[in-house]
Amino acid sequence: DYKGADMDALKKAQDCVELLKAIEGKRDPAGKSKIPEHSFQLRVSSHFKSTRTLNGVKILLSGSSARLDSLSLSIDLSHGKKTASNYAEELEKLWIEFARSAVKPERDQNGLWNLAILMVYYFVNLSPLTRGTAAAAFSALIGMLASVGLELTDPIPSKKMIDMEAWLALSVEKFQAAMNSMFEIKQSTTPLASMPSIKETLPTLRHALEILNLGAENCSNK
Repeated sequence: DYKGADMDALKKAQDCVELLKAIEGKRDPAGKSKIPEHSFQLRVSSHFKSTRTLNGVKILLSGSSARLDSLSLSIDLSHGKKTASNYAEELEKLWIEFARSAVKPERDQNGLWNLAILMVYYFVNLSPLTRGTAAAAFSALIGMLASVGLELTDPIPSKKMIDMEAWLALSVEKFQAAMNSMFEIKQSTTPLASMPSIKETLPTLRHALEILNLGAENCSNK
């Protein structure tokens, strides 16, 4: 409840400082003191049900817009069983749609790319992992593209974070626009058939964990 805030400025805020400026001066219900910490529950729209919204992340913001060194921002990713179930439904339907599109005689590359982006968006907003949700989502994105003969032209741009882009986009359309501004897709330079079989290369969970624990210095650039 931010009845004392500048709602127009609140909706248009582009960063933490602008958010604080829009709500500074608000007092608690008893009118005794200013609330030092503000929370914002973000919403995620459903791709399949226009009337349904899912809980996104909750942003906790404290400090003063006049003192940048006092600003503190944290993100709460806790979701209940119902919210997790709704996200799972979105992801399952998107995967089915992606799989169907992938086997069509004439593939729509942009359509497949956008479906892959949607899956990243909902997976990151669900954030089912304690750590590494964005890395897992990006790895899955690369895998999905490879499965249909596509790849990204460039790595993640410097100072860009896929999870922050998804959390703060406020709509899937804005996240898609952000992803399209960061990446381009092209035909894969390495045929899928020439890649090693995961089942044969990593036959056990132990093998998979050992690979995941390798540092970047052990990876070949060839």
